[in-house]
Amino acid sequence: MIEISGSMYDNYKGSWRCLFNECTATIRKTDEEWVYQLIVNRHVDDGEDLDDDEVEQYVFDMDESMKLASEIGPCLNSGFSFTNTDDDSGKSTRFLVEVDAKVKAHMSDLFERTACQCIYEAKYRRSSDSASDDAIFSFCSALKTSSSLSSSAHGKSSALNKSSSPAKPSSSSSSSSSSSSSSSSSS
Repeated sequence: MIEISGSMYDNYKGSWRCLFNECTATIRKTDEEWVYQLIVNRHVDDGEDLDDDEVEQYVFDMDESMKLASEIGPCLNSGFSFTNTDDDSGKSTRFLVEVDAKVKAHMSDLFERTACQCIYEAKYRRSSDSASDDAIFSFCSALKTSSSLSSSAHGKSSALNKSSSPAKPSSSSSSSSSSSSSSSSSS
């Protein structure tokens, strides 16, 4: 559907810890109606070898539980954060995708709007095309979260609250539509 490039972080002891220096975040529709996924793939340079335990991809189901928020990242670029809760352990992790400075602002905004529309469809089980722009904006605004970490780090956070189900890390470039949480790993 749509993708942007940037860096991926997780929150570790109150600070953003880099997982992927370079990555691509993609929103895609699954085979199941009204179900979308956020897929974050690590960029691997030609000839770069990864350890067997290094994660190359995270897959998150998109729903209201993500608490998607607009944020300013550690490199002071725009980005979006979201929460993922592991189905097995119940542990919640806050993730951040900081958009590459080369990405035009309108593309970042379009990515966030698309994410909001996907979460709208997941919640209401109908197309966001049938909703007015005001209804989508109201839905996104209502999802605002006060738990955004950037507000304490940089004082800049406008929650778009989007939702996500557990992430599934993957060592291959293909992804699965099933979700299970993962622990974070370094890049």
